[in-house]
Amino acid sequence: MHTLPRLLSIASIALLSAPPAGAQDGGYPAQNQPPPQNPVYRCAGATGLTYTHVPCAGAQQLGTGRVSKTFDRHAVPPQDRAHQMARAALDADTRQQCEALQGHIRADEVRMRNKGSMPTEAEEGDLAMLRVRYRELRC
Repeated sequence: MHTLPRLLSIASIALLSAPPAGAQDGGYPAQNQPPPQNPVYRCAGATGLTYTHVPCAGAQQLGTGRVSKTFDRHAVPPQDRAHQMARAALDADTRQQCEALQGHIRADEVRMRNKGSMPTEAEEGDLAMLRVRYRELRC
């Protein structure tokens, strides 16, 4: 009965004194691997594609660092691009009206949201009229 607590204490001391295991880098493999020692070339010949260690005319070297596709976190989402394209088709006067309406709509929504009490019917009606005009202009 005394051996179990002693074994558990020895195991816990061994676990606590062991160095932490290093985390593996989970990046894209082409970025983590060194370039190959002997480059491989893809050559187009009369018999088709051939792969060789000797460069030939018009050969493409394989195994070089590949550029992975990067994603911009700050890029405009596609639905915003659709609005931009729709506005680009409008004339300058309508485009300015759309931008002004959008600003007023957002400001009114924020004001109504931050207001302590419920919005009145007049405030909701004004906001509804702005939204209708926004849709009529096809912004």
